[in-house]
Amino acid sequence: LGSGHSRVSQGGLTCQQHYGTGQPRPSLCSRPILQVCPTSTQSLQSQLIAMALRVTEQEVAADIAADLDKVIGQGGTPFDRTTVERSADGLRPDIVVWESFSAKTAFAFFELKRPGKQEDLGKLPEKAQSLGARYVIVWNFQNGELLELVEGRLEPRKSYPTPFLTSLEEWAILSKRSAVLAQARKMLADLDRLARGESLIPFVPDKFYFIAILQTAVAEL
Repeated sequence: LGSGHSRVSQGGLTCQQHYGTGQPRPSLCSRPILQVCPTSTQSLQSQLIAMALRVTEQEVAADIAADLDKVIGQGGTPFDRTTVERSADGLRPDIVVWESFSAKTAFAFFELKRPGKQEDLGKLPEKAQSLGARYVIVWNFQNGELLELVEGRLEPRKSYPTPFLTSLEEWAILSKRSAVLAQARKMLADLDRLARGESLIPFVPDKFYFIAILQTAVAEL
């Protein structure tokens, strides 16, 4: 996961602990990371996933926000930072992308759901207005959509149809976690383009898309 983490092997699992000078963001750094060989059987992979503690949407959101914060911290984007918010007038978004955190000027926010679960889109315009955000990304790690708030209504701008996880417990598998974080960075790049007044690049299937389709088909056999 980059600097600030120490990797220690314990019984075939890779534990990563966060060492920082400030108060660490709540995350899964202390959870075991399972590095599953691509040739492992489906049953072995299922057993390894079962060994991991139950993963929550809030924990995954914290990890994603921390990774996106690193990207923003490198400069080159119009954003100030990302945060995991506890409340927005009683409505809690998962991840907020700020143009100015000190001025509480939000550009967009992420709404994350467990794989297979769907977001209630009817609540999102009110949440966006509470934050002053123009865009929202809804993502259950199987399908995602970038939406724009236009006159109180959500209008679709881009879809992300690549499935990455079949359950949040797969977040403990390093390869799957890395793929999800890479996708989140692409979503941030799309928000960057919108903030600069540029056009979005249409979705182009990549290797992750085809690999995920193949893995889903094999799992259903």
